[in-house]
Amino acid sequence: MRKTTYLRVKKLTTWFLGTICILCALYLYFYTGTFTIQTYSFSGVPEDRVEDLTNNAKLIAENTLYRVLPGNRTISYHDNELRTLIGETLPTSKIITIYPWGLHTLVIKVVPYTPLFSVSDTHAISDDGTVYKEIIPLDQFPRLEVASSSEVLPRTLKEISELITRVDAVLFPISYVVVDEFNDIRLYNKEKNSFIAVSNASNMDMVWSNVLSAVDTEPLKGKLLDPTEHLEYIDTRFGNKVFYKFINKAAPAHEDTPVATTTIQ
Repeated sequence: MRKTTYLRVKKLTTWFLGTICILCALYLYFYTGTFTIQTYSFSGVPEDRVEDLTNNAKLIAENTLYRVLPGNRTISYHDNELRTLIGETLPTSKIITIYPWGLHTLVIKVVPYTPLFSVSDTHAISDDGTVYKEIIPLDQFPRLEVASSSEVLPRTLKEISELITRVDAVLFPISYVVVDEFNDIRLYNKEKNSFIAVSNASNMDMVWSNVLSAVDTEPLKGKLLDPTEHLEYIDTRFGNKVFYKFINKAAPAHEDTPVATTTIQ
């Protein structure tokens, strides 16, 4: 009998204390500022966008969550709405991470896409092959043009970008990357009157090694230094062979010099 009474009293006491704890937690949650978001901490966001994002995030927080819960608490906030806000404000966002830090801070981290090429005046393609709207001027990025019947893998895009950096430093700046219907790649200068032809299936490190060997060997070395000669193309699509052609600037406009080629074995 005593044992039964003891267990009953223990059960009632546990229930009572549990109820008190729940009521206290609900009071703290609904009627005090214990869990209220006071600060939005942004990471990976341009400084000129932080103020607008903070103000808009506060406006979103004024709305209730699921029509019942406060939307300005670190344990109940508008995750989807905040992601939409950031995505619309920063279309360059690749990864958006949102989580509470302490009782009063909501941390928002943004990892942007890394642009490799422009595909229009407003859109770029990233290193993972995603086309997105960029918020910075794209004049500094080569323009990528791909035939509708062709496809370029993200890995190839990265390799082309690395090859362009090398070409820029040694030969001429690349402004256009054209992938034709045969999946061959041409790297053009700004005027599109000089280009390097590359096979999509080529090893880009090997391509560059062959080009370096060619430009450091006569007669190509001398022609590149000759102000009367204009390089029309360097073709690397045939294994370890490198072909090239120059146009003599001193000749009449309608006359081209004979095709000159070199083979690197």
